[in-house]
Amino acid sequence: MKAIPIISVLAIIVSLCAGFYVFHVSTQTSEARINAIVDARLTARELKFVQAYAPKFREMFMAADEPEHGVDWNPKTLEELFAPIVKIVNGMTSDEK
Repeated sequence: MKAIPIISVLAIIVSLCAGFYVFHVSTQTSEARINAIVDARLTARELKFVQAYAPKFREMFMAADEPEHGVDWNPKTLEELFAPIVKIVNGMTSDEK
């Protein structure tokens, strides 16, 4: 029956060590570092999305006779990807009569 106090002491020591570790890790991670990590991850995902859909958009623009968005057009952001569509839509006129 002497094993029960030893287990209790070990549990207290382990919990104190875990608490110290959590406090130590939380003080080392700043909000600016977290924001930088999140921004880098979002930028990588955005680039992956743009690279996946750029060929489809390129085909669509070539079919719509948009020569500036042909083979040499390589967008890197969502704004660059959708800029030709915005330009086309803004160039449309409404014929309300």
